[in-house]
Amino acid sequence: MLGYGYLTGLEDVDQLQDLALLQREVLFATVLGGVFAIRWFGVTYLQSRSSALPTETPQWQRTAAKLVKHGMYISVLGIVLSGLAIAYSPYASLQSVFVFLHELILGVTPFLIGAHIMGVVFHMVKRDGVVRSMWR
Repeated sequence: MLGYGYLTGLEDVDQLQDLALLQREVLFATVLGGVFAIRWFGVTYLQSRSSALPTETPQWQRTAAKLVKHGMYISVLGIVLSGLAIAYSPYASLQSVFVFLHELILGVTPFLIGAHIMGVVFHMVKRDGVVRSMWR
């Protein structure tokens, strides 16, 4: 879903003058935000298991893993919220602030996803059970 959003992103805010396009963008943002919010809530509060990282994992790696995991969810929700703020902002000056935030978050998110993928590959190579626990 996130990839679709990147591929179909608007070139210019003025495109939102097209009511059908605006409605499609708002629907997509609402669904994407809802899915990620539910997933984040489930991962954070409903899973009753301790960290899948081995006990000998250094604290800096534990901290990095948490920052990347939560950072991905926060960034996606930031993209959604800033996008909705762009769509509904009544003032051009305020809209430009939301466009700046939206583009900033869009630029950071791929690095968080890349860091997450690198972590997955690292644990696949180590064969320490972390990747297997992600599927439970």
